[in-house]
Amino acid sequence: MSTKLLQLLALLLIAVTPCAFGINMVQNPDFDADTGGWTLTPQSGGSAYRDCCFGSPDTGTLRLDAFSDGAIGEASQCVDIHKWTLTGIDFALRYFPNAPFGFHQFKLDIYDAAGCGGNLLDTLYPNEGAAVAVGGTPATGWLEAGDYGYALPVGAMSARLDVSAAGTAAGSASYFVDHVQVGPLDVIFVDDFDGD
Repeated sequence: MSTKLLQLLALLLIAVTPCAFGINMVQNPDFDADTGGWTLTPQSGGSAYRDCCFGSPDTGTLRLDAFSDGAIGEASQCVDIHKWTLTGIDFALRYFPNAPFGFHQFKLDIYDAAGCGGNLLDTLYPNEGAAVAVGGTPATGWLEAGDYGYALPVGAMSARLDVSAAGTAAGSASYFVDHVQVGPLDVIFVDDFDGD
C-alpha cells in the first residue's frame, strides 16, 4: 500500500470516528508499566524514573526530579513523523508541577533526517499559558497543554521529544509527565478533552 493511500485512509478514519480515534507516534506515552522507549539522562544528582502511584489519566507516570542547583532530570524519545507531512501534527502532554521553583522544559524538535539527525527545522512547545486542568492521581493539579494543528515544514522526517526539569538557585524542580502525544489527531485526548 502506498504512503499516500495510507495517509488518505488515516484521514478518512479520523473523519468518520470523531472523538474516538487518534494517531500517536510516541512509544509508551502513558508509562503504564515502565519507561520503555524513552532515554533517561539524569545529570548532577537529578533523576528521571517511572512513578507507580501518580498519573493522568491513570496511574503510572514519568517523574523528573531536580532538587539541587544544577541537577537535571531528563527524558527523550525520537519519533518518526515523515508520513504526516500532508496532515500536520499535534504535540501535547499532561504534567503535574510537583516542585515548580526551578526550571522545566517540554519540547519537540523537528529534523530533516530520520533518527533525529540532520538539520533542526523547528521546535514546538506546548502552550502552558493555555493549559487546562484534567483529572488524575492526585485528583487535582494535573494540567494538559499542547501545540495543535502544526503544519510540518517541507522535508520533516523525525522529531525528538524532550522533557526536563532542572534545579536552580531559585529552587527545586519536580514534574510528573504523562499521556504524551505526537500525531495527526482530530481529537487529541479522547477520554475527556476535545482538542478542537
